[in-house]
Amino acid sequence: MNICPVCRKNFELYNTEFHLIDEENVIAFCCEACCDKYSKSGRIAVFTHFLTSKSMVIGLLFLVSTSLLLSGVYRLGKIESSRRIRFDGFVRISYTSGLLKVEEEPSVTVPTEPVYDPVVINQKVQKILENTVENHITEFWGFTAAEVLAKFGDKKAMAKLLEVSEKMIPSHKMRISEILARSGDKKSLEFLRRHMNDRKSPLWIVSTYACGRLGDKTSIKHLRYLMMLEETRFAAAESLSTTGDLNSREWIYRRAIKSSRAGDRVKAAGALAKIKDKRAIPILKDAMEKTQFKFMSAVALGSMGDKSAVPVLEKALLHPGLRVEAAWALAETGSIDGYKILTDELDSPVFENRISAAISIYIMLNAEKNSSLAKKGTLFLKLRGPING
Repeated sequence: MNICPVCRKNFELYNTEFHLIDEENVIAFCCEACCDKYSKSGRIAVFTHFLTSKSMVIGLLFLVSTSLLLSGVYRLGKIESSRRIRFDGFVRISYTSGLLKVEEEPSVTVPTEPVYDPVVINQKVQKILENTVENHITEFWGFTAAEVLAKFGDKKAMAKLLEVSEKMIPSHKMRISEILARSGDKKSLEFLRRHMNDRKSPLWIVSTYACGRLGDKTSIKHLRYLMMLEETRFAAAESLSTTGDLNSREWIYRRAIKSSRAGDRVKAAGALAKIKDKRAIPILKDAMEKTQFKFMSAVALGSMGDKSAVPVLEKALLHPGLRVEAAWALAETGSIDGYKILTDELDSPVFENRISAAISIYIMLNAEKNSSLAKKGTLFLKLRGPING
């Protein structure tokens, strides 16, 4: 016996034909009217009608199995859709051996800003330079790397240059001698002076220029002679001005403001910049804005520490053929953040890109340790005073 939840009458449970499935419970009623009244009360229910007690059990089983089947089909559809998309959140869903398999997708790494630790980067570039010197010293970039290291006082690089100097072509040997002489090597200075005093030597003119750049007072008479010759006048005046000679400085200034050729004006202004003559600044700024000599003007301005040249110089860092000279000028301005532009190039498969980037970064990260920068991107160790003989 059972009690109808609506009219509260007793009835035989297995003989009734009216049931409601309410949430997880099966509720039986004595008649159709009570079933309708209960279902209209607002409760969520599904009406089922069974003819016999046996058919009621079968119907319930059929309903449950149908629900499970539909639920499975729905889930399979979602899984197949996720599998096609490949990702569903951070879980990859795939089929393996006919069975469903859920594989956890590796966590997505959020990109981070590159690390520009100057200490770490400097160690890396120094290693690149040292390896290049060791394996390519007789080639252009190997020689350049050794030259840069030597100019910063690297004794191993100096020893390497001295070792190979006898095998170098005269122009390279002259450059080595100038570097070593500036670092205090007396033999190199003697080599330069010997050729400067021998007008029959093929290295006479270049050695005279080098001695002038070193501040060697014994070069003055030779440089004044070279200033009288049309072919060597400008270079001689440029070198002579570094010894403190005022006449050569004024000659260069007149050329910077009066020459009819823009290139000559910029070149002369650049020579004034190398001896820190501030009269060159307006000439160079005007040239940087209005002429095709933008890079040349920017280098000269940078060598005087003028920060207006920084944007031009940083763009030049992107070009392997310009970046080393641009790096020297940037180092003089103190704006060395440009080294960050080149860090990716340190892993370049192209040797020229890799070594030029390493040299440029090394210059920018180390130049502030030294007290003076010389012309054309050449850093010289500070001299205590002019060489007087």
